[in-house]
Amino acid sequence: MALSCGSPAGDGEVDGVGAGEHRIFISSQAYSGNLNGLVGADAKCQGLASSAGLSKTYKAILSALSETARQRLSLVGAVYIFDSSGQRQQVVPLGTDLWASSLSAAIERDENGALAAGLVWTGTDSDGSNAGSTLENCSNWSSSSAGLNGSIGDSSQTNGFWLEEPTPDSCDSFRKIYCISQ
Repeated sequence: MALSCGSPAGDGEVDGVGAGEHRIFISSQAYSGNLNGLVGADAKCQGLASSAGLSKTYKAILSALSETARQRLSLVGAVYIFDSSGQRQQVVPLGTDLWASSLSAAIERDENGALAAGLVWTGTDSDGSNAGSTLENCSNWSSSSAGLNGSIGDSSQTNGFWLEEPTPDSCDSFRKIYCISQ
């Protein structure tokens, strides 16, 4: 049975996931470190999701000085990626496992289900907290200065490097962002 990605379907599913479950994707677009803050990054995620016909609320997996990714995201049930045919694959059995364990699948699908691996702005350590002792987040995601850095992850990884690569990137670099339904 085919399910629409954007409208309610069988068993109360929306965007292919049930109540309490989450859909995650890597953005098809790349951005400098100036994301217009957390609010701007969330708006980018929501815009990409809406353009793909998704109807839930989507937020960026980012940490800033005021708020860690773990604090700003409400993650309860299982997390899934989706391919372009609508087939889903579980990333973790519980949303909170994003911060505590290895992933079952790399987050290499964009909002349309296309393969879209790459480096990703996160500002986040693998436990969901702020990255680095100097808080490497491109001045709270509001700067594209070559003199500032932002922490990155690698979407091809299933270990902690999916969120936390050892070397940050210059804020004038263009990187993707992770987006997850709430």
